[in-house]
Formats: sequence, structure tokens, C-alpha cells
Amino acid sequence: MQVGKSIGSFTFLLGFVLLCVGAKLYATHNECCEIADEPELREYISKDTINFNKRSEWEGVWGELNQCDPLEGVCYAENALSIYDCDSSKGTCILNHITTKKTNPAYTKRESINCNEVTFEGIEILVSAHQAKPNESYFERMCSEFQGKDKESCRQKADFSLIKNEKGITFTSSTLLDSKVCYLKNKNQYTPQEALSQIGDMPQGTLSGFYPPLNASFNCAKSGLSKIEKGICNSFVTIRGDYILNQMYNYIYDFAWSKSDKQKLKKEQLEWIKERNLVCNQQEKPDSLTYCLFIRNNEQIRNLQAIIDDEDDSTIKTPQRVHMEFVSSTGAVKIYEKPSLNSNVLHTAILNDKATIVLMAKNSHYGFTKIWFLENYKEDGSMRRFVGYVQNANIKRDKE
Repeated sequence: MQVGKSIGSFTFLLGFVLLCVGAKLYATHNECCEIADEPELREYISKDTINFNKRSEWEGVWGELNQCDPLEGVCYAENALSIYDCDSSKGTCILNHITTKKTNPAYTKRESINCNEVTFEGIEILVSAHQAKPNESYFERMCSEFQGKDKESCRQKADFSLIKNEKGITFTSSTLLDSKVCYLKNKNQYTPQEALSQIGDMPQGTLSGFYPPLNASFNCAKSGLSKIEKGICNSFVTIRGDYILNQMYNYIYDFAWSKSDKQKLKKEQLEWIKERNLVCNQQEKPDSLTYCLFIRNNEQIRNLQAIIDDEDDSTIKTPQRVHMEFVSSTGAVKIYEKPSLNSNVLHTAILNDKATIVLMAKNSHYGFTKIWFLENYKEDGSMRRFVGYVQNANIKRDKE
């Protein structure tokens, strides 16, 4: 997938780069690319990766991981702002943004506006108290090819702002930044001026919004973090890897067939953590801790995936997948993105449709049950699959 010339200088100067960052952790579930030797992004927040010394309260990873699926080892939707290299004397920081939308029919309404992976990197922002704006040099680079009214229009379309409070960062972006399309038809026929006029008609993306602090399986803001925990919290890819690893482990543990299986799984996981920490604690070079954690977590993700898929030699059996049926007086059941009636509805399932429903967690959440849903398309035989929440009243579980 390529970023077209139709948005000319905008996407080139923004540095939109289509990456396979997510697939590096989950290559077996994504045809985008093979696992790389190391993360390709400017992946760490603090250059002192060993101690993770942040120089500003702005520095960190902010965002959310949505629809993380232990059965496939992927997150279908993720958004993250990385803010690093803050200079208090200049009042500046550097901003990166990452958004990943995996191909997933549950996101039909959004699929047309997102590439698989899109990122812009290295934008200098001016920080003043709890607000931030792009540096003037950013506008000069973005709009260098325009003059007069076109240049002013370009500046308006390229503008964005950030407001930070104790709960996170609100990112308000322009039409240009929200128009995250990979290409336009007849892209080579557009001049920069024509591309500028097209931006207002592009479908809107999801860059603008609220970005809470992005945590791993633990709170990255807690005091007394260990060296390993600091290393994990210093990188988007290691935060995500730790988060997915924890989701997969919890899924297997919840549905282990016996008490002895649970004990064996817990023992093996603790032994792996001990071995990983021993090896990675020895890393002293600037980037080596991040790289060590990335590789080790990736290996364990594959090991746990093999248990889920029943493809390894472990004596732990494949997790017991408790199946369920939908029940509803209306003949349809809503599947929510989060355990709340105010959350986005991912899909409305019709009771007579052919589908497989698998329990994802034994404990319910605020009156909702987390499920893995697999449905066959009637038109072409393809499948839709995603993780979501259903009200407890709408499900009937098989006997466990």
C-alpha cells in the first residue's frame, strides 16, 4: 500500500509512513510483513532506556488498545501518541502518532478511511503549561509549495492542538490530519493545489480524540518501577507486547482444564518472566533493553499462541472454549465494543445467522460477558470475527 501523490507535499512532509509495526509482533496473523530484527519506529520515549528518565510530564505513550483478541494474538484497533525529547529550555517536544486498524469486518464503517498501519513522526510541538501546538517550522514545511490564500488554507487544514490534564491528552486535529487515506483515484493527475481542494471531501479519520496514558499489564505511572518495568513503559511496542502477552496468558489460565494445568501454566509463566528479567537486566547499551524485551515478549507470545492453537508439545491442553447461544425476545443481539450500553455497537447479531460464540472470560463485567464472535458471510463465504461484550441476559452458556 502506498501513499499517493494526490495529497502531494502534505503526506510527504508529514512523514506518513506505512509500517508493519503491529505485524512484527503477530506475523502469523498478518500477511503484511515478516518479523523484523527490531522495532522500526523511534520506539522509546527516554533515550536513557535503562532508567527511563522522563524530562517532562508530557513525555510518554498516550492512547488505547481496543479489541485485543487472545485467540488471534492481535489488536484490531489501536491509537497512540508518543511524546519524547522534551527540552524545557526551548519549551518543545517531539510528537509521533501511530494508528493501526486491522482488516476486520466488525469495523465496516471505518475500513474505508484507514490503512492497515499509518504513522506520522517527528513533529516538533511547542509546550506551554498544559497546552501544545505545532512549531512554526512545521507549517513552513507543510505549506512550502503554496502562496497567498492557498498557503493560508493549507495552514488551517494542517493545524492541530493538544491539551493535557491528569487523565490524558485531548488531540484536536485538522481536516488534513484526519483524512488518513492511502490513495485517491487517478492520483497522478492531481497538482498540489487540486489535492488541497480535495481534502475537505475526504472521509474523516479517527486521529482527533482523547488519549489516556497507555499502560502495559501494570500501571506505568506507579512509583518504584523496576528496570524491566521501566523498559516496558518506555516503548509503544513493548507496552503493546506486554499487554497482549497478559491477555493471552489470562485467557489460557481462565480456561485451563484442571487445577494442575493452572498450576503448571502459572509456574511456567513465572519461570519465563524470571529468565526474561535475568537476561534483559544485563543489557546496558542505550537501545538494548528495549530490543531485548521486544524479542523475548514476542517469543512468549508465540509460545502462548501455540498452546491456544494446540500446536506445541506442552502438557497443558488447549484452553477449554465454552460455547454459548444468543437469546433475545427481539431476535437480535447487540455486541458492544466495551462493557457499557454507551459503548459503540460493533455488530447486531441475528439469532438465525450461523455463528460461533466463544466465551473469553469467565467473570462478567458490569453485567456484560466478553465473547469471541465468528460469523460466516452469506454473500461470499468469508468470515467476520471480533471480540466484544454482550449483556448477560442475551446469552445462554453451555454447561462447563
